[in-house]
Amino acid sequence: MTGRVGRYKDLAWFIAKYGRADFVTHALHGEETSSADPSAAEAFVKDLESLGPTFIKLGQILSTRADLLPTAYLDALSRLQDNVEPFPYEDVERTIREELGVRVSHAFVEFDRLPIAAASLGQVHRAVLRGGREVAVKVQRPGIREQIDSDLAAFKDIAVVLDHIGAAKNVDVTRVLEEFKRTLLAELDYREEARNLVTVAHQLRDFEHIVVPLPVDDYTTARVLTMDYVGGTKITAVSRVEWTEVNGEQLADDLFRAYLQQILIDGVFHADPHPGNVLLTPDRRIALIDLGMVGRISGTTQEQLFKLTLAIAEGHGEEAADVLVALGERLEDFNEPELNNLYVAPGTDKSLVLYSPAGFDRLAKKIARQSSNRVEVRDYKRLFYSRAERIELDAQGRVRIPERLVEFAGLSRDIVLVGVHDHAEIWDAANWDAYLKAKGTGFDEMATQAFE
Repeated sequence: MTGRVGRYKDLAWFIAKYGRADFVTHALHGEETSSADPSAAEAFVKDLESLGPTFIKLGQILSTRADLLPTAYLDALSRLQDNVEPFPYEDVERTIREELGVRVSHAFVEFDRLPIAAASLGQVHRAVLRGGREVAVKVQRPGIREQIDSDLAAFKDIAVVLDHIGAAKNVDVTRVLEEFKRTLLAELDYREEARNLVTVAHQLRDFEHIVVPLPVDDYTTARVLTMDYVGGTKITAVSRVEWTEVNGEQLADDLFRAYLQQILIDGVFHADPHPGNVLLTPDRRIALIDLGMVGRISGTTQEQLFKLTLAIAEGHGEEAADVLVALGERLEDFNEPELNNLYVAPGTDKSLVLYSPAGFDRLAKKIARQSSNRVEVRDYKRLFYSRAERIELDAQGRVRIPERLVEFAGLSRDIVLVGVHDHAEIWDAANWDAYLKAKGTGFDEMATQAFE
């Protein structure tokens, strides 16, 4: 009980410090995030890390949520993907001896004392088996299950309070916590991850540019996972010079098709593809590692996702909206007619910006708050925006919009639709091409354009 009380004290301190921070309130209410101070973001990550593995895992998940957090926080959180403080080698030796029943020196002819990666739940060491097979050995952090059980119990009580007072307007905190708990506890059994590695490797066996390491069953238990060693560089750490020697377009296409197959055909997919789990190997392939977290999709949901993909590819906006409604859960304030409406705003460099009603309202409120003059949101809408007519997107990604809007923005007849998070921008094609040439397009930028 003393441990539980201490944990509540830690959580109370953390909530008191960050509960009213701008980036937290924006995220909880589904509002557009603003810029942030990098030093404040780094302090937040250090505090998160000091609270232990459960919070580190939460930070890893948040590190990929550009829809919730400002860039400075995403950059600071990215360190938690594979660069957490490691635990002592003596604990590694003890865990291996307890789990495998032999000393490290008897099981392996080589075993690096320093980990090649350390994350929330465990750390990975390079080793060589007696038969000469080079492997990566993942060892679980000591006492982690007990700490996570304590953290999750405290989280549950706090989630009930948050839901009761309506602090998180667009989030069912209790349900999110239950999903987080289920996933986290499954990750603590490395035998489950070993099975996931075999499953996904089999699914992707025909993709020659993608590799998934296979486990070594005789050296794998609930707390120790031994698998093929796959060398490589974290995908976001690859230098621009190295990318010039890689067929980035081919890799991006293979990765995209691999995920389509996992989700739409196989129904089992790698659910934690943050940059720390996606490597560029020395032989110029993409390695998917750390399959402790996988997603499973029912046949019904697969069918709906397939319909959604076709609707988007063919530019059928209303059909796509209908599928999204069917996939989601209707909240009390759900307003179906608004799904077919868009707001249009003048952008920069001869462009228009399209917003959903919810996205536009967030933007209008933000500008009204920041304005030096007292500007009502409704006045801002009336002065600067007009409601768009229905917009068709063809197979080449080109759109046809009303002539009056083309003239209003100073666009040519040749325009391009570019997806950017919760809104879309319509650019003059020549300006878009010039922008890409000036910026330089590497694999990471192509992937961003493909998935945003």
